Amino acid sequence: KTFNKGLVKSIDLLNINEIPCFLRFGTGYDSDIICKTPQSLKNRFGYFAYFIAGVIFGTRLVQKQYDIIYDDKNLKVNATGIIVANAGNMYRNVISIANNSKLDDGLFDVFILKAKNPVTFFYEYLRISLGIIKSNSRALYFKTNNLKIKNNWCACHIDGEKTRIKNDINISLTKNAVKVFCAKM
Repeated sequence: KTFNKGLVKSIDLLNINEIPCFLRFGTGYDSDIICKTPQSLKNRFGYFAYFIAGVIFGTRLVQKQYDIIYDDKNLKVNATGIIVANAGNMYRNVISIANNSKLDDGLFDVFILKAKNPVTFFYEYLRISLGIIKSNSRALYFKTNNLKIKNNWCACHIDGEKTRIKNDINISLTKNAVKVFCAKM
């Protein structure tokens, strides 16, 4: 039906070290959920397997120090996870980590989760999922179109695909780079 309507929209494209990314990049906790959820769990529970894995991995949070550069700002932060989102809908649109994100606004959303305690971590993750996005001592949120994460080795995901990056992570955005069919404008 969408194809037959013939509505075409241009959307932005993330570039993660020159690897194209349409939706999301994640490292730390976010990467653990995507990359370490056992296939047997996914076969049995479908998308709910990621929720189960999220609870399990949330009890084993580990912080890593990140040096982050964006918009002429330099951050040194200990974080349990970083999510970069061009589009926020996750798990077949059950939740959204970026209700205000748009695929064609020339910006992407960055979430840096610092909470190490599972209870406060899940509280912040829930706040993000509900669109209650405010930076505080446990989480940072900002929009940008260019980001660099100094890195010497990182397990991560790019649009849900397991990836390992050995060098610095350079994330840029190409505005209106891809034309897609859409149901409505």
